[in-house]
Amino acid sequence: MAVLSKDKQRPHQGELAPRHVKLAGYTNFGGGTTAHTVYKGSAVVCDVSDTDGYGRAAPLTSSTNAASGDMLLGVSLEQQAVTSTNTADGSVKCLVATKGIWGFAVGSLAITDIGAIAYFSDDDTVTTTSTNNFYAGRIVDVDATYVYVDIEPYVRVPL
Repeated sequence: MAVLSKDKQRPHQGELAPRHVKLAGYTNFGGGTTAHTVYKGSAVVCDVSDTDGYGRAAPLTSSTNAASGDMLLGVSLEQQAVTSTNTADGSVKCLVATKGIWGFAVGSLAITDIGAIAYFSDDDTVTTTSTNNFYAGRIVDVDATYVYVDIEPYVRVPL
């Protein structure tokens, strides 16, 4: 799997509990002067090693490791782009779901993974490997197409 490059419609169940989160600005993101897009269906995180307190799609690339303290903010319900005109952190907000059971591509996971803690290795990929990844939630079901993850226990929204 790879980082999203377009919106993705995900199956979901339960309450969404939508909330706006502030995105990292162009000036401070990814070491500075970097545009970025959060696509609908992306896992959105707060990256404490880059822009503490502000969100971004997780991660910047599929080879970016999670840092201790990075936290899940939710699943994006819309596409939002931060461009060179959005220099201030928080000048762009993104609506995310902070609850619900969400379907992600099944990958190498199996029904025997039900009950396991799930981790995101990027904004579209769920794994049971914790190394260099961040909490996604708990796996509640697996079928031929999707792994279903309950994100609510792992969502943290900065105030």
